[in-house]
Amino acid sequence: MSCVKLSISSYHTDQAKLSELKSGFNATELFLSGPLSDEDICLVCKEVLLQLESLEKITLELRECTDNGCVHIAHLIEKNSSIRYLSLLLNNVGEKGAQILAKGLLKSSLQSFSMYAAQLDLHDQCIGDTGAKYIADALKDHQTLKSLYLVQNRLSNVGLTHIIKNLSSSSVCELDLRTNNIDSEGAKVISSYLVDNNTLKKLVLNENRGIQNEGAKEIALSLTTNSALTQLSLRSCGIGKKGAERFAACLVQNTTLQTLDLCGNTEVGDDAVELMSRGLKENRSLLELNLSCCGLGDEGCAHLAEALLVNETLTHLWLQKNEIGDGGILSLSQTIRQNKVLCLLSVSGNRFSHKGSTALAQSLSQNDTLTTLDIGGSINTESISMVDILLDKNKQLIRYKNWTKELLQINKELVQQRDSLKKLVHKKK
Repeated sequence: MSCVKLSISSYHTDQAKLSELKSGFNATELFLSGPLSDEDICLVCKEVLLQLESLEKITLELRECTDNGCVHIAHLIEKNSSIRYLSLLLNNVGEKGAQILAKGLLKSSLQSFSMYAAQLDLHDQCIGDTGAKYIADALKDHQTLKSLYLVQNRLSNVGLTHIIKNLSSSSVCELDLRTNNIDSEGAKVISSYLVDNNTLKKLVLNENRGIQNEGAKEIALSLTTNSALTQLSLRSCGIGKKGAERFAACLVQNTTLQTLDLCGNTEVGDDAVELMSRGLKENRSLLELNLSCCGLGDEGCAHLAEALLVNETLTHLWLQKNEIGDGGILSLSQTIRQNKVLCLLSVSGNRFSHKGSTALAQSLSQNDTLTTLDIGGSINTESISMVDILLDKNKQLIRYKNWTKELLQINKELVQQRDSLKKLVHKKK
């Protein structure tokens, strides 16, 4: 058993559930939720959670927890050294709670710390910039923390600066600051850090709508020299044509970025995608590209299709909810017949008709790498059946290829062992 989910209303009324959990717990992950008071949290942490020696990952959805409740959570992660991953969904925790948690974090063995506000309209019940500073200060001397998620906590550029300032001296390689109040000036702070960064691998800035074109330009510019970041997500950040265009140069010069997510930036459009497609022709590292909800039409889709004839690394492409018609889909269909790399293609929610979906389905007959194809509702039952059969064929072919590679590797190792034994026997003679 790997994960246990438990919902309780209070320590006293749900003691039977908690006793059962404590006595028979052999899982590594626990999701605990409920309207627990701070007193309940104290008892649950002290009498139950501290005793779970196999517990490695815990998610606490405690919507009634206040700053005082954080004392007991901090004590839990400090004393139960088996806990490596902590995720908190809290509604009523502010700066003081963040300070308390930061002290517990500093003395813990955590590798991942996540703190989410459970709803948007929190006003003063978020950790804010001051709370972010407490967390940031704990980063300096924490040697095991790899992932930091501070989501929907009303961080502005000030809180961001505190975090970035201490990243270099920390072990954090994943940073998620989605749905905060970071704007283009904050993006400049991030850009300055990324220029010399050699530790951060994953950066998520989704729904920081103030980043816009100027912020995107700064981040894209830093990636022309950055050699560490592998995943960048800028969903719904108000980025338009001019911001997205800058990623064309990034795709040409960057050699480490593997995932780029621009979903939800509705003003990107065909012209910017044309330039990005030129960059894709030269890129040798990007594996996943998400351009869903980016205002992409037939022209932009055709440019992407052309790039995929040349690109040899992109395996996942999302183009949902754009303005792509039959013309763009026909271009993609021709490419799929020749592309030998793409594994996933999603084009649902566009404007193409049965003609386009049929052409896309038929293209699979000459493709042996696609294992996932999301066409959406514009496909009839017969075509769905054909797609399923052809995708299954590709899956089996890939399994066979992987099996063959494994056999070849085993054979290579056996040959090496045989040669070593021969040398050993020869030496003894």
